[in-house]
Order: sequence, then structure tokens, then C-alpha cells
Amino acid sequence: MRPNPLLHQAIDGSYLCADYELRVTRRCCTEELGCEQLDPFTHRASHEIIRAFINRRKDSPDNTRQVTPLSTGRPVYRLAYGDRHRGATWHDEAHGVVWLLAYAQHEFKGEGDAFPYFKDLDSNHHLLPTAQDYEDLFHAQASRLAHAVPAECTELLSSARATPGSEVNGVIASQVHLSCCVEVSDSLEETTIAIKYQGLTPESLPIILASFFPDAASDDLEHADNIAGRELSLDEIAYRVIIEKD
Repeated sequence: MRPNPLLHQAIDGSYLCADYELRVTRRCCTEELGCEQLDPFTHRASHEIIRAFINRRKDSPDNTRQVTPLSTGRPVYRLAYGDRHRGATWHDEAHGVVWLLAYAQHEFKGEGDAFPYFKDLDSNHHLLPTAQDYEDLFHAQASRLAHAVPAECTELLSSARATPGSEVNGVIASQVHLSCCVEVSDSLEETTIAIKYQGLTPESLPIILASFFPDAASDDLEHADNIAGRELSLDEIAYRVIIEKD
């Protein structure tokens, strides 16, 4: 696995981890953290709950103690810092995000613990991310991919060419996991890439394919069912191009 240049960095309202990213919902940003820029990792970096969010969730997306009972049915975990600061987080595995859903202090507004407040948000359907939160997420991911894909794909392809027949793994823009293998035979070069579905979007796929196969015509590109001799897993899709070497 090639090192991820964006690992453990804050960008576009996300904090990027190895297999997922950390984000804060708009409602939590504005109502509870007072962050007008919707980028708390930059503009509220010194806040206790943001520091705890990064330190406790950057390597593990969940915890052992949940906020229960909740009507959503989602496993929402407690996040604590010191005696007063409390948060609620949810690992949205389908989108590769750990969300900070809510923040409050112990004895919040004189009503006791923060957790009744979280449960009240849940019962009023204000706890989970909204459609706008997902629009923000998708926009940030598309922006990262557009900037990172060409250079990072070129670097991954160069590594695969340096070790013919071997599968080289990488993560593009801290978002899309993929593998590349280049096999050479006589005057032919066969390049195969296998892409994980998680983090992949209809908009990002053409960018990735164009970065790996800039000179290939559409009929040169074919689907593959293996890479470097191994069968694809159920969460992968693969493409292959064979060209004549100069």
C-alpha cells in the first residue's frame, strides 16, 4: 500500500483518516459549535470536542458505549472530553464517514446530562445528517478527487510499471481504494486497475479511468474479472487495457 499524502489532514470540512473521514453535521456546526465556516477542523480546531473527535475517532470509528435508546436504530456512540464536554458520533459505513452529530455540556442548560438532549434531537428527527450534509460531503469528495486524481493515479501507475506483474495498492484523495497491475509480454503492455465501490461515484469513475488510460479509445477498455492473478472481491470493479509498446 502506497502512503496516503492526505492522511490525518483537514480539508474541505473533513478530517481524513485511513479508511474513512470525520465530518460534523451542519446543525451541530452552527447551533452547537458556533462555526459559521462549516469547517470546524480549521475554525474550531481548539474546541475540546473537536480535539476529542479527532483523537478518539481517527483510528477507531466507534466506541463501547452507545447513546440509547434512540428511535433511529443507528448505533450512536458517546464521545467525552473531561467532566463537561459530550458528543454523539455515528459511523456511516455506507459513505465512509464518522459524523459528529451533536455536542453539549454536562448540565446543559441546567437540565442535567447532555444525553437527554441528544435523545430529544433524535425524537424530533434532528440528530442524523440531512440531505444538505450529504450534498456537502459529495461536493467535498468530488473536489478532492478532481485535484488529486491525475497526479496520484500517475504515481500509482509508475509504481506498477516498476514492478511488472505485481499488484500495487493505493488510496486516491483519501477516498477511493484501488489496485493497479502492469504486465508486459513481448511488445504488449496490459494494465489492469481494480477499484473499490466505497467512495466511488459516477462522476469520479471517468476521471480515474482517463487518468490511468489517457490514450485509450472507449472500445480499448474492457471489464476484467481478476487482477495480478487474484479474483476480484464483491466490492470491486476492474478495467483492463492492452496496448502495443513503442
